[in-house]
Amino acid sequence: MKGWAQYEKRLFWLLVSGVLCNLLCISYMAFKMERGLDQDYLRSNAIFPATRPFNVIPTTIIWLAGIISDGSQINSIVWDAILELNCYHNIGIHIITKENAEEALHLYSIKVKAKAKNKQCAPMKIQNQTVFSKRYLEIIRTSKRIDRISAIRDAHRELLREEFVYSEGIVVLADLDLKMLPKTSIVMDQILKVKGNGPVMGRNDEYEHDAICANGSGISKPKKGEIVGKYYDTFATVFWPDTFALPLKMRASNVLYEGENPKLVRSDDAKHGKFTQQHIFNYFKNEGIKTNTGNVRVTSCFGGLAIYKSKPYFEDKCNYQLNNGVATGIERSKIMRYASKKERRPCEHVVFHDCLRNNVDGFNIAVNPNMITYWKRNG
Repeated sequence: MKGWAQYEKRLFWLLVSGVLCNLLCISYMAFKMERGLDQDYLRSNAIFPATRPFNVIPTTIIWLAGIISDGSQINSIVWDAILELNCYHNIGIHIITKENAEEALHLYSIKVKAKAKNKQCAPMKIQNQTVFSKRYLEIIRTSKRIDRISAIRDAHRELLREEFVYSEGIVVLADLDLKMLPKTSIVMDQILKVKGNGPVMGRNDEYEHDAICANGSGISKPKKGEIVGKYYDTFATVFWPDTFALPLKMRASNVLYEGENPKLVRSDDAKHGKFTQQHIFNYFKNEGIKTNTGNVRVTSCFGGLAIYKSKPYFEDKCNYQLNNGVATGIERSKIMRYASKKERRPCEHVVFHDCLRNNVDGFNIAVNPNMITYWKRNG
C-alpha cells in the first residue's frame, strides 16, 4: 500500500507539472502571436504604441493633421516644430504618409528622447495610407494628382473626425514637405483666438474667423541679408469677395470673370498690372495692419498650414473631392472658374472652402500675414 501511495503521489505531480507546462507553452505561443500581430500592425500602419518612454496625455481637443508622401523626408526643423506643439502645447499629431511611416516614427522617437523625454506629450499617430478604406485607396490609385490629393484629405478627415466625437476643438491642417512651419508662438496665438480664449487686439468680443491660413512663401535668394517673401499658394487663393489669384495664362479659361479685381490677379507683366508673388506676400502684410484682428479675410487660402474650428471643418455636406458634395449645374459651373489649365479642375482647398461658405452660416476664413511657412520651391 505504501508503494502504491507513493506512485499515486508521483503521478499526481506529473499531471500537475504537465498541466502547468501546457499552460506556459500556450501563454508563450499566445504572447509570440500577439507580438507578431503587433509588429505586423506597426509595420503596416505605424501607429505609435501607447507605452512610450515618456508620459502621454490621454486626450486633446487640438490636433495637427499632417500629410506627406515620404515619412522619411520630414526635415529636422519641421520635426522640432511638431515636437514643440505635441509635448509643450498638448496638441495631438496625426500624420498620414504614402510610405516610410515607420521611419517617421523612428525620427520622432529620436527627437522626443533628445528634447522632451520628461514632458507630457499629447497623442501621436503616424499611419500609412493603407489604413484608408478600399473606396479611397481605389481613387488614390487611379486618379490624377489633385483628385488623388483630394481623396487623401477626405480620407484623413474621416479618421480625424473620430477624435472629436465628444467635444469641439481645433484642427491644424499642415503639409509636412515644407522647409519650415510658422513660429510656434504665432500658431498658438491664432489657435487660442480661433478657439475663443482671450481678447483680440485689446477687445473682448468673439474672434470673427472660423479658419486662419498661413502666408505661404517659396524661398528665394536673400537680398541684403533678408529672405524675400514670394507668395506660393496662388492655386488655393481666392481674394475676398471673389478674385482668383492664379494668373490668366495658368487658368483653364484665361479670362477675368465679372466681379474680379484685375489688380489682385497674379501677373508678371505690366499689361496685367505686374502683381507678382512678392507683391501678394506684401499685400497680406500691408492689409493685415489695417484690420482689427491683424488678418486679411479671403474666400479661400491654405499656404501650407491652416487652423480650423472643428465644427465647420467636419461639416457633413462638404468634401475636398470635386464630385463629392459639389452640386451640378450652375454651382458646378461656378466652381470651375477656379480650374487651372494644367489640372483642368480647381484646387481641393477652393472646393472645400466654397462648400463651407455655402453650408456653414457666416463661415469666415482669413490669412494671417505673420504666420509664414516656407517651401523649397517657388510657383
